[in-house]
Amino acid sequence: MKAKIRRRTQRTLIISEMAICISLAFVLNEFLPFFRGPNGGSITLAPVPLFVFAFKRGAKFGALAGFIMSTLKIAFKFYIPPNANFFTITGSALLDYVIPYVAFGVAPLLVKNKTKKQKSITTAIGVLVTFLIKEFSRWISFLLIWTTTK
Repeated sequence: MKAKIRRRTQRTLIISEMAICISLAFVLNEFLPFFRGPNGGSITLAPVPLFVFAFKRGAKFGALAGFIMSTLKIAFKFYIPPNANFFTITGSALLDYVIPYVAFGVAPLLVKNKTKKQKSITTAIGVLVTFLIKEFSRWISFLLIWTTTK
């Protein structure tokens, strides 16, 4: 009985931490950007709470938090691509929102717990790989969807 209560409390704690980190990331992204570009791009501190949560709770929960963040971004800030049809809208949603934010689940997979120095190096590599996945996905989206104009 105690194990069941402990597991339920742990699950509640993880969901609460996830909600706090997602809301903080959303606020940082939407209301406190460092730079907002003319075509919708921005530089923010939004990835920081998502990375902290992903490194604390692991890849599965980090990817889930990224997926929830991507659905919030789609709901509130979705840009419809030119030549809007089912494929371009779906491709834009996947390549511009879902894949870049679910990539936050990749960072904890690269962390090794051997020594403090190795852990900090692999953490930096995990963050770098995540940003490379994000940018590669958005670059593919740019080539396939956003450069097509009629």
